[in-house]
Amino acid sequence: MADSIRMSSTTEYWQGISDDQTNVLIIGIDFGTTYSGVAWATPYDFEQEQINLIHSWPGMGLEKGKAPTELYYDDGTIYWGYEIPPDADPVQWFKLLLLKEDDLDNELRSSEYVRRCRRMLHDTGKTATDLVADYLRLLWEHVIDTICRDRGDAAVDGMKFHVVLTVPAIWKGYARQRMEDAVGQAGILDTRPAGKTELSFVTEPEAAALATLYNNPNPSKQGDVFIICDAGGGTVDLISYNVTRASPVVMEEAVEGTGGLYGSIFIDEAFEKMSQKRLGPKWSNLSKTGVKELVKGEWQQAIKPQYKSQANSKRQYTVGIPAEAFNSKAELTDSSKEPHIKMGRFHLTGEHIEALFAYSFEGIDTLIDEQIREVKKKKGLDVTDIILVGGLGASPYLYQHLKDRHGPSKINVLQSTGTKPWTAICRGAVYKGFYKALKADGEDNRLLLEPPIQIASTVSRFSVGLCFSQLYNASYHKLEDRYWDDKEEVYFAGRQMEWYLRKGNSVKTLAPIRHDFYLLFNKPKTEWTRELYLCNDVEAPTRREDNVIKLCDIRCNFASIVDSLPDYTSPSGKVFKKFSYEIVMIPTGASVDFQVYYKEKRLASQEVKVCFD
Repeated sequence: MADSIRMSSTTEYWQGISDDQTNVLIIGIDFGTTYSGVAWATPYDFEQEQINLIHSWPGMGLEKGKAPTELYYDDGTIYWGYEIPPDADPVQWFKLLLLKEDDLDNELRSSEYVRRCRRMLHDTGKTATDLVADYLRLLWEHVIDTICRDRGDAAVDGMKFHVVLTVPAIWKGYARQRMEDAVGQAGILDTRPAGKTELSFVTEPEAAALATLYNNPNPSKQGDVFIICDAGGGTVDLISYNVTRASPVVMEEAVEGTGGLYGSIFIDEAFEKMSQKRLGPKWSNLSKTGVKELVKGEWQQAIKPQYKSQANSKRQYTVGIPAEAFNSKAELTDSSKEPHIKMGRFHLTGEHIEALFAYSFEGIDTLIDEQIREVKKKKGLDVTDIILVGGLGASPYLYQHLKDRHGPSKINVLQSTGTKPWTAICRGAVYKGFYKALKADGEDNRLLLEPPIQIASTVSRFSVGLCFSQLYNASYHKLEDRYWDDKEEVYFAGRQMEWYLRKGNSVKTLAPIRHDFYLLFNKPKTEWTRELYLCNDVEAPTRREDNVIKLCDIRCNFASIVDSLPDYTSPSGKVFKKFSYEIVMIPTGASVDFQVYYKEKRLASQEVKVCFD
């Protein structure tokens, strides 16, 4: 796949870089739907090929790469992660509620997990942003405490923080804004003696790709195409990259990514349903604590993550059933049907276990097959590699299943060893943070040095544009859009769309897209608001129709230049001020940013704001 780009090669990046830029602590946060992880490093760590992972979590004796993204509110006390009591009913999946209901696909919207989370949201009296903020606050306190214990309070206090948060590739701007609001509420951006904490975002697939390429020993070639399969707890998300240059590695997103509800939680759900059916009336004896003990014991900790398919193997896997399920010792053994129960334990065969994985594997197979077909259809290229990341991505059974399935097609299936697939995204966020640290000061935000791995372009998931008016043309415009303009004293056609991005198009990262507009007005007007729209259809319409949905407002205060604006005189002699400007969209990978230019000079950021509903 990728050339073995050793982290030690980054030593040259720090030669000649100012002390101010090297005295930084990069913290990558993978805030996931079901589990969250954190990685961190200093420039010195980076030179020494060391990315530090948070392994120890409150309430958990064993070391774990991630903590559950769960909250429990009890009489003014908030419990999180592994601290939550076993008999509690925690709030889960609240990350998904940062999205508007209409932006969840039908499968997610109707999911019992999402519906239950909405009910609990109502019960707690909090917003989704509040829940995310509560979780991030507790996570952040633990992270900083862990880093201080490792490096010392004084050393940490003296470093600037750069926090990189991962977000799904499909998120729209308002969801990222809500996440940013939650980060602020959590206190992560609070003032520190060392200076302002910088916050940036990276898409989860890009972070996974960065982490994978840094640690992959196989050389990449121009024209290689690989699929990142992020198989997590709730969702499985796929994205494809095409290598357009091998050294340094430059990649472009090949086709639009896909995803579905096929994560490991559904394998647990299948195990729970199997257990309930097998135990029959005994199931009602189990308390909430007993059910959690059954699912989160040997099954979740050992069997599910470590299972390997063994053809014709007679090996059995045992799972202890809580004693409260049985009314007498005579019930501890039951061989009347499968799986057998012996001495209060399920005895599972490989056939039983593989049946529990079947739903998730079938969904993953479908997603991968679709990506392979789309890459061939739209790019004329063959997929060369499938790279597994995420919790389920660490499964040796999934790895072998995909190798057996795609080996005849000569597609390599790659999987990092140990906990690496589990933590790839937060590690990738740290790599992205160091690229940000290499940027020059000033408006152009240029890279001082070229990073060894770059994502050059992404594929737009939807069309984004502005509504505007243009001179009415009876042969082109609809009569219903025609209106008389009192200022220019001509007919205009309203509801026309100017699209910055079109769904499915390749979007060059950091390549500005510009459109010209103008405004006629009487003093003392010094502000305007333009509405930004999106369309999810494959073909975006030329005018604003029902399938064009408002995304946000762009608000501009031009008081600083209003006196210098030229006059415009109408045919009847009325005089107005004319503000001719450009609205510039800059794709950044995780989002798009908008800027306003007047006479090729950018208006200050405090004069232009993007406001989501």
